[in-house]
Amino acid sequence: MKKEKRFAAVAIIIDKLNKKILLSQRHQPTFLAIHEKWQFPGGTIEFGEHPKDTTVREVKEELGIDIDILSETPFIHSFVYEGYVQGIIMAYPAKQTNGKIDVSKDPQTKAARWFSLAEIETLDCLPEVKKIIEKVEKLLQD
Repeated sequence: MKKEKRFAAVAIIIDKLNKKILLSQRHQPTFLAIHEKWQFPGGTIEFGEHPKDTTVREVKEELGIDIDILSETPFIHSFVYEGYVQGIIMAYPAKQTNGKIDVSKDPQTKAARWFSLAEIETLDCLPEVKKIIEKVEKLLQD
């Protein structure tokens, strides 16, 4: 099988006041491994696009809200899936600046909600979410 790499940029949208993180729930019934799992909103980086721009664009498309990126330096997570796909995720801390969450325009997003760290521990998430959360816990405490 041909080996491939996939690059994604996602937003770790933080509500510091309430110490919560915004996650979205996938809707892809044809791909059961990710269907209805919680994730950071974001997506695939288009050719020539800066990962920060991908993050802002994807959040707007998926959730209908505007965000500001809080750090030029993303958290980077790399993993191998089924032995032939390497995923590289650039996760940017961000805050919501405008808009009301509305997932109705994105057929691959079922829901979006704010969660505390304790609540995230109990969710059925994509595996990378909890690994990245470990790295960002102190963002909520700063």
